[in-house]
Parts: sequence; C-alpha cells; structure tokens
Amino acid sequence: MNKISKTFLFLCSITLCSNAIADSAYDDYFMEQNGNDFLTDEDLKALEDLQKAERTGVDGLGLQGSVSKPGEMVFTFGASRPTIVCAVLELCDIALEKGEKINTVQIGDAARWLVDSAVSGTGNDEVQHLVVKPLDNALKTSMVITTDRRTYHLRLKSSITDFMPQIRFIYPEDALAKLNKLKEKKQQDDERNVISGTGININDLNFNYLIEGDEKIKPTRVYHDGQKTYIEFPEKAIYAPLPALVIVNKVNFFSEDDLQTANYRIVKNRYIADGVIERARLILGDNDDALTVDIIYKDK
Repeated sequence: MNKISKTFLFLCSITLCSNAIADSAYDDYFMEQNGNDFLTDEDLKALEDLQKAERTGVDGLGLQGSVSKPGEMVFTFGASRPTIVCAVLELCDIALEKGEKINTVQIGDAARWLVDSAVSGTGNDEVQHLVVKPLDNALKTSMVITTDRRTYHLRLKSSITDFMPQIRFIYPEDALAKLNKLKEKKQQDDERNVISGTGININDLNFNYLIEGDEKIKPTRVYHDGQKTYIEFPEKAIYAPLPALVIVNKVNFFSEDDLQTANYRIVKNRYIADGVIERARLILGDNDDALTVDIIYKDK
C-alpha cells in the first residue's frame, strides 16, 4: 500500500471517528430526558396537559383545517394550533387578514427554514403574506407571527413532495363583530324610521290615502297601521282651531252626504281614530263657509 492510500485511510478513520463522536454527543444530549431532573411534578403535569391539548382541533373535534379550494388550506384562528406542511423546493404562502400588518416574525429553526414577505392588493384590499421554504426534509419547528391585530402560533413540518401551497385563516370573532354591527345598524335605521312620539315604525304603515280640500286645514299625511288611522297636521296647527272629523258613510249627489261623527282623540298634532278609515271628512266652520277636506283610502 502506497503512502497516498495510507494517508487517505488515516483521514477517513479520523472523519468517521469524529462523526461517531458527534453522533454520540448528539444522542447523549437528547437522552438527558430534556432536563427532567430540574422539573417538578407540577411542571410535568403542566406539560402533560399541554400535550393533550395539542390534539387536532379543540378537544379532538377535527378543527385543524379544511380545504377551501384546490391548493388552499383554511384554518379557523383560535380553534387550534395549525400545522403547516411545506416541501423542499416548494413554497408555502401564508396569507393574513386583509388590512392586517405584520409586526414581527420569529422561527425556531432559522438556519434550515427560509421566510420571506410579500404583498398583494393595494389600499384597503392589501394583504400581507409570508412565504415559507424548508431547506431539508423531515424538519419541524415553530413560528410566531405578531401583527397589529393578533398573534399566530404555528407549527412547521417539511416533506419531500407533500405540501400546502396556500394557507389562510378565518376569524370567528370578526364574523360575530360584523353581525353585531349589522344588527346595530338595523336597529339605528329602525329608530330613524320611527315616527316621533308614537313608537310606530314607518315601514309598518300604509300611506295609501288621497287628501283633497282646503289647504288651510289640510293634513300633511294620513296613514294606518291596520288597527288605527292617524291624521297628522303641521305642528303649528295645534295653535289654531282644529277641524272636526266625521266619517262619510255614503256620498249623495242630490242631497246631503251621510255623515257620522268619528270617535277619535287628539295627541299633539295627530288625530288617532280606531280602525281603518275608508272615507272621512274634516270640517271647520258652519254652513256654506265651512272649510272641508276629504280623506279617501285607496285600497289598491
């Protein structure tokens, strides 16, 4: 055996020996039972409870994630600690909520995982992304993303071929807030539609009345809610003489109309009569000088 061969064998033996020592040290390090000598019973119990909680979803109900469309995985924020699977030579795109701004990104194994940022959309439609790429197979680590709205705690695992190309989140608390906001807006709209002093919503009323006669005593509007009829005058009308309200049972062309005194009460600038009035007349004054207004309900 020549000198070169002997030298090569010697170097190989040193390398193998060094690798064996390194592997042995690596194994010894992780056979230290994770420093259990320093952990109390309470610490171990807490870790055990944490491992139980790490099951898929909440109480194992399978809320880990769902496929929304080809290539996209959707996680419910707060329902679990998501596990994101990435592949060597592929990219995982993690999209945050529209308008959400990233503050910091921390990753446990920064040496073997690459994380870059990207942005899609503009203005109010801007979405910030994190693009994750592993440098080797069978890796696992954790990542923490803090934003101006929340904090994400994620697991990362690497595979040779299998991966999740797109990841996004849904936010139950935001959906609830939007629902409450819509409910509040509807309530405000309803309050705006309530006729002052009545508590009646304008959307529940029928205004299909024809009003004809003297302008001096003419009401501003007439409507009913199916049970009562309301005749509304201008607010200043309460300081002037108010007309009488009569029900017109029949219109006679060759004699006086068949009139009947109506039962009604006056509340501020409104007459309120029981029932739905089909035809009525307002009269102020006597004989030929009387001012009159006819109120006719148009059923259709």
